[in-house]
Amino acid sequence: MIIKTMKKNLILALLIFIYSFATNSFSQTPKLIVILSYDQMRGDYIERFRPLFSKKGFLQVADEGSYYTDCHYSHASNVTCAGHAVLMTGCNPWKSGIVSNDFFDQETGCSCYCTEEPNSEPNHEHHLSPTLLLRKTLGDYIHEQHTGSKQVSIAIKDRAAILMAGKNAKHVLWMNDSTGDFETSKNYSKPLWLDNWQKKNPANRYFGRTWFAQLKNSVGFADTIKQEGKMPGGDNIFPHEVPLQGENAVYAYACSPFSVSHLFQAGISAIENEKMGQDKQTDVLYLGISTTDLTGHLFGPDSREIQELYVHCDTILGNFIEYLDKNISRSNYVLVISSDHGVAPIPEISKIQTPVPFDAGRLSVSKLKKELNGLLKKELHIEADADPIKTIYPPSVTFDKSVLKDDKLYNEAQNKTIDFLRNYNGIGFVQTTRNIIEGKNTENWDNELFDKIRNSTHPMRSGDIVFYPKMYWIYGSNPASHGTPYSYDTHVPLIFFGGHIKKQKQNIKVSPADIAPTLGRMVNISLPNTDGNILSVK
Repeated sequence: MIIKTMKKNLILALLIFIYSFATNSFSQTPKLIVILSYDQMRGDYIERFRPLFSKKGFLQVADEGSYYTDCHYSHASNVTCAGHAVLMTGCNPWKSGIVSNDFFDQETGCSCYCTEEPNSEPNHEHHLSPTLLLRKTLGDYIHEQHTGSKQVSIAIKDRAAILMAGKNAKHVLWMNDSTGDFETSKNYSKPLWLDNWQKKNPANRYFGRTWFAQLKNSVGFADTIKQEGKMPGGDNIFPHEVPLQGENAVYAYACSPFSVSHLFQAGISAIENEKMGQDKQTDVLYLGISTTDLTGHLFGPDSREIQELYVHCDTILGNFIEYLDKNISRSNYVLVISSDHGVAPIPEISKIQTPVPFDAGRLSVSKLKKELNGLLKKELHIEADADPIKTIYPPSVTFDKSVLKDDKLYNEAQNKTIDFLRNYNGIGFVQTTRNIIEGKNTENWDNELFDKIRNSTHPMRSGDIVFYPKMYWIYGSNPASHGTPYSYDTHVPLIFFGGHIKKQKQNIKVSPADIAPTLGRMVNISLPNTDGNILSVK
């Protein structure tokens, strides 16, 4: 009897120990969270470029962390502003309000850039802010509960830095388009260490430098194809030289791996000067690697430049992880890698690919607006100097209600616009904003596709009519682009890495909207009413 009792007590003690260990491992909050957003990094890139990577960068994170290979955005307008808003709010555009990079906001009457202060023109660059973001970010919730939490966001693009950080970040920095150095706006406090750091590490130290190819031709893509663009101030053949001065110097620098190195150096300086990850309150560092998008637009996803750039990014990431392991300790940080959107192939290449060419092409928004205004003026007998189309910010068409003054004229304009767009070469989806919001799939579109479009549609910011191009069609003149609901634009990587993160490779369908609630769980914060789910990463 005594022996049985001892055995029971021993088993009970062992179970309590195991439960306690598991609970402590799960509940131990990270001292530092690092979010790395590689702009325009398509979800297949890690496996596609696996033979080119070292074991210390992307592959270390993918092979030793929780790696989700089937991560897709569940909204349709896959552009920089919309994607970065999703990353840290966990909410799709219909909730975040960030429906595109530019949109007409009916509430303020502003034709807005996503991170401008409404009606702040003509000097909107001095008033950049998160005002138009309608939902709180993870960082905002952390700050509410832990006011001492230090949060710093740095990116090449202002919209990446601002929309990841939210409304309560201590420091938010982005690249000045004229100098290449980092700047901020009056909405944020300027770091005390920034001026001194930039004097010692100016961006222009990279001007005049040359970006050489590292890969052998036997493993690299063709160095040049006629459909791709050119390096600013240069051409499309390696090596690429960053101009020493002039209008192309900053742009070329921003398209080169030198800007990625500079960004991560700034991130390390922020960690050290702000003493991030050194106390019990969770700090958050956001880095927006926008270089991958700038270069991707110019050269496309199948270019040698993209291959070479990601090889550099891999080395820089490996060095950064080594720094974090040494100075923060891997058990004390969690690192997340994802992207704001993917990218379509260059349409001129898709049109001639073998064995079966695609129906592919480009849509000019300015041409479309001019033709549509001309049609409506003629058929509705509208005065020549009055444009019935106020704005076209893809995917939205907004009418000018001061021109279409009564319901009859408005309805006629709406019907004629829908007919025009449905018959326009390259356009695949057209519907009224109201029908989309009300869930009326009148065209019997694929339900998943319709849901993505609905998730991108906001009643005050999506105009009167919504339209999207056909698959393999893009907006604009950049050689490659994005912004559609198709898989090449929705598919992005998602990896959690660091302290107590499970080693697993999952092929289940997940979304970048899952990042914020999952990290919230790690810091014991519940994010209300998100579109994301909590992933099992511990």
